[in-house]
Formats: sequence, structure tokens, C-alpha cells
Amino acid sequence: MEPKGEGAVISQSWQLFPPSVAISELKLVRPKNRSLLVVTNTESVLMPVANCGEYKSCSRCLRMRDPHCGWDLESESCIEKDPENEDKNVDEQFVQDLKSGDTSLCPTLEGKKCLNIYTELEFVVTLCFVLHFLLLY
Repeated sequence: MEPKGEGAVISQSWQLFPPSVAISELKLVRPKNRSLLVVTNTESVLMPVANCGEYKSCSRCLRMRDPHCGWDLESESCIEKDPENEDKNVDEQFVQDLKSGDTSLCPTLEGKKCLNIYTELEFVVTLCFVLHFLLLY
């Protein structure tokens, strides 16, 4: 479940150090690999900023509105946006919607219908089903 509508979305969250440890520096390093260097007074951690592989469906990939990720229509997987090609979001094989996480951009099967259900806690659940018709003669 993800928050609905526009606004801030937390796509990832980490607990790298105990809450009492102050972070002294955050630095984006390796622009091509997009890693984040997190430094305290006693240690440092280098971590990737994109975890696109965690999103297993197009709707989940788009709803998270992760600026590093988008749905690849050819491989049918959530992939990292190519940092060398900032115009990849206009590529016909790459689907991404950072503003609203619009899942209608995801491919659908003929006869497949999806329904968004909004809960009291402002989360959305997407249910999809395939319609089958049986013709009897």
C-alpha cells in the first residue's frame, strides 16, 4: 500500500545507525552508480540510492514515485533510470510518473480491469482482474 495523490512520498527508509548517533555528512557520490555516502564521527556507510528491483509490478513501481526508477516495458521490470540519459523518461520503453504515480500508464492485458480502493488511512490498494467470457452454442 502506498499513499494516494500528490505530495511527498517516502520510497525508501533506512536505520543505518542507532538513533543517538548523529550523521555529520551526506554526500551523493559516484553519479553514474548513484551511491550515498553517510558519515558519522566514527564510521561511514556507502549505499545505493536506487532499489528498483524491490518493486515487482508496474503499478507498485510507478506509485512509489522513486525518481531513480521506472517501468521498462520491454523487460517488464522496474529498472533504474539511466543517469547518462536524462531524457530516458521520454523513451517509449520507459514509463515513469513522478508527479502522481499514475498507474494507468502501466500496460494492461485485453479484458483486464483495475480498481483503486482508497482506505481511511489515505492508502490505495489496486485490485486487478481479468474478465473471461464463455460463449455457449
